[in-house]
Amino acid sequence: MNPYHYLKKFDKFGSEGGYKPGLQRINKLLSCFNHPEKNMSIIHVAGSNGKGSTIAMLESIYRAAGYRVGTFISPPIEKFNERMIVQGQKITTEELTNLVNKIKPVIEKIKLEWGQPTFFEVVTLLAFLFFQKHQPDIVLLEVGLGGRLDATNVIDSPLCSIITSISLEHTSILGSTLQQIAREKAGIIKKGSPVIHAVEEIEARREIEKIAGARHSRALYVLDKYNFHTRDSSIRGQQVMVENGVQQFSYSLSMPGKRQVENSLLALEAVEQLQEKFYVSKKDLTRGLGNVSWPGRMEVIRESPLILLDGAHNPAAFGSLIEVLAKETKQKREIHMILSILDDKNVTEMVKLLPPLGEKLNLIITDNGNPRAESPAIIARCARDYNLNYRIISDIKTAVQKTLLTCSPDDLICITGSLYTVSAARKELKNY
Repeated sequence: MNPYHYLKKFDKFGSEGGYKPGLQRINKLLSCFNHPEKNMSIIHVAGSNGKGSTIAMLESIYRAAGYRVGTFISPPIEKFNERMIVQGQKITTEELTNLVNKIKPVIEKIKLEWGQPTFFEVVTLLAFLFFQKHQPDIVLLEVGLGGRLDATNVIDSPLCSIITSISLEHTSILGSTLQQIAREKAGIIKKGSPVIHAVEEIEARREIEKIAGARHSRALYVLDKYNFHTRDSSIRGQQVMVENGVQQFSYSLSMPGKRQVENSLLALEAVEQLQEKFYVSKKDLTRGLGNVSWPGRMEVIRESPLILLDGAHNPAAFGSLIEVLAKETKQKREIHMILSILDDKNVTEMVKLLPPLGEKLNLIITDNGNPRAESPAIIARCARDYNLNYRIISDIKTAVQKTLLTCSPDDLICITGSLYTVSAARKELKNY
């Protein structure tokens, strides 16, 4: 049996097997396997942006310190197998086949009483069974959507919870205000487990701290504790100097931008709070942060021309990307941006951030091939409203091909708008 074909039967959105919030089904599924998640040391990570980067930093740090680390992330960049990894090794097709054969009869039985599980519930179950087999010391668990009703929130007592940021996203599901969205994200906070966050918006921060207080969880806003400044900042990384009123600490960070520094502070604080159980030396900490890489997030994959992949999919993430690109325009570098955004994102708020890149920006609007991709014509209308230099190339394969043929070796190609855009482009770039 092909496990990938089987998993595709579970729809993600909008049908009987699509998004159905609640923890009853995943709890029932896990109970059939004696709740493997209850015997794991888990760091649970939610947030609108930065979840994957923060997990990548924590993985790099803990592996540098000699720990065996498992990660559960979504969406994958190229292959399903990237969703669940232990010690850098993705789940193999053989392992996945064996696990699918193991859970299939249970799912058939469960759905008679509880309804068809969602795709993410099934994948979450598979991940916990995979981790049970490989026994990582630490599991880094990324929330799929929201937090409170996400399948990953079946866990009882994480080592700590992390909330990276809050912005308006999935408003039809999570709520139309930052406070409502924060309430959903803060649903991962558990009694007695600390929560670390970098949420700057006041109303969202208050909501997190209110929920933490009600659950007797110690909440820490990292920018209250740490001050930082950077130097030697470029598209390839930056030097970070951090101080907390007691000591100073400096490290190289292989990812650019202010937002990545904030993600690194979340990782630093999580490591500090867990030192008693999972000790990490300062040497391993700096080595881990200096070596971190995360596909599709501020990722340089070629030097000439310079090609940057970033899955910025909402205004907050897109704004962080624009800050990094603006420094490149000061070097008189032409920027060719290949852009495709999903139709549930705020296209106008993203496109309106592009004018500061000025006449150095050549915008190529395309379609990443995902069924939810926004029409290039709609994105183009926004680009026209902001007097941007743009053109439409109907599919991403052709957009990548033509951009590579027409740009000069000193130019920068940035591929962005969605992780689905990045994924589709990566596949095409392998041909060059």
